[in-house]
Amino acid sequence: MSRALLGSTSSALLHHSPRPVLVVPPGAGDLSGPTLIGYDGSDGARAAIGTAARLFPERAALVVHTWSSPVLRSLAGEALLAAPVAEIHDITMDVGQIFAEFAAEQAEAGAVLAREQHLHARGLAIESASGPWRTLVATARAENASVIVARSRGRGALASTVLGSVASGLFHNAELPTLIVRGT
Repeated sequence: MSRALLGSTSSALLHHSPRPVLVVPPGAGDLSGPTLIGYDGSDGARAAIGTAARLFPERAALVVHTWSSPVLRSLAGEALLAAPVAEIHDITMDVGQIFAEFAAEQAEAGAVLAREQHLHARGLAIESASGPWRTLVATARAENASVIVARSRGRGALASTVLGSVASGLFHNAELPTLIVRGT
């Protein structure tokens, strides 16, 4: 929190650099694994795919769309699932499935974009109970990724701390090389 309030060089770079920022932690490990790219369908995420394709050409890539079900991970959704009427439960599960299918479509759209830019990409949608940046890190570990690529909205350190930021979480907790691309 003090870093957000007082500022730091790394936070300033992360949130305001017009160029991609790469953090490489000590002992980054094996760099032969795939490039993991966080993708949310935004212009900034598309820019992150383009940057990854330019910097890591012809590599294997995993385009990951993290999501959290507003039906299954909310008090309202839990109440609907607990309703004694089977039809309400079934409708709630159907709505949850719609969100899961949309997430899978987003991941595949990102993978298609990455393949168009000559990355050997596959898409993966992962429902996240622990937050997007933690899910990206866990997936990178599980897939033996060599680098994580994500976008930054450029909100600034304080807004990112208050509102939450995938880029800040990845950047300040990097376990492997992490490339943050400033997006729109």
